[in-house]
Amino acid sequence: PEAYIDKSLKIGDFAPDIMLPDVSGKIWSRKLYEKTKNAHSRILYVFTIMNCEPCREALKFLKQNAHNMDDTEVVVISFGPKKLIMRELERMPLPFIVLCDENSETYFEYQLSDTPTIVLTCDDVITYVNSGWDSNKQNELMQVIANLRQTYM
Repeated sequence: PEAYIDKSLKIGDFAPDIMLPDVSGKIWSRKLYEKTKNAHSRILYVFTIMNCEPCREALKFLKQNAHNMDDTEVVVISFGPKKLIMRELERMPLPFIVLCDENSETYFEYQLSDTPTIVLTCDDVITYVNSGWDSNKQNELMQVIANLRQTYM
């Protein structure tokens, strides 16, 4: 039956488009983003709940290492009330696009089971997926980004 089909995201799959409001209320989607002048072919999606401690650690690490990802657009998709997202952004401002998924629609569309979940795409194809956060995962992510940079230079 269809209920038993594994629909989780895998490397090589096309990433479903995302259409959500950012924290200012402006709608963001990958298709709209791709039409902008400074669009990157790589997007790092960070699926998070802003008051989750591993999520905070992941965002803090990504913020500290943003200079190593200047050819990758980081898009944070936060689940939960916008009020919570805004409060957390006051405590830790981020230099990234932050989208509000108050109803967790994207969480279900992407078949996520944990936060943070990191999904790296290149030309809309998933090249990396990982859930949870620790020092091994942060090193692995930076290695994947560095390898992609070498591959596409």
